[in-house]
Amino acid sequence: MAKKVYQELALCFGAWKRAKECEDEDWKDRWAQRINEIVRQNLPSGGGFDIPIRFDFETSSEDRLILHGSFHEMEDGFYADWYDFAVVVTPSLAFGFNVTIRGRFGKKQDLKDFIGDVLCGCLSNEFYEYDLREQPAATGNGA
Repeated sequence: MAKKVYQELALCFGAWKRAKECEDEDWKDRWAQRINEIVRQNLPSGGGFDIPIRFDFETSSEDRLILHGSFHEMEDGFYADWYDFAVVVTPSLAFGFNVTIRGRFGKKQDLKDFIGDVLCGCLSNEFYEYDLREQPAATGNGA
């Protein structure tokens, strides 16, 4: 059974955390690079997600992944507003994982739902082992 993207992120973060606790800077840097590449390769870029999504190493845990991003909304064919958001990924016994989007969306709850749907889809994709150094940059939703 293949791992999902969110599972690989959690496993890699656990390894990063252990390297940090052991003060092994070399392995800590390797795991951080792997996490950042997984995010870059598998989470959306473009189509409103015009600033790369960032993994939050300081507030994440193996049971709670935190990512930060911004969405550039279009109205009437023109870019309108930026919406900064945090993505909180937590385990769920019934569904595998939950995604919560936090941010100031005001009356734009449909945009919040859209961001959540896109990220949930990306995080639930199967993760395939590959050499991250040899892969070209992903575009769109990482599919």
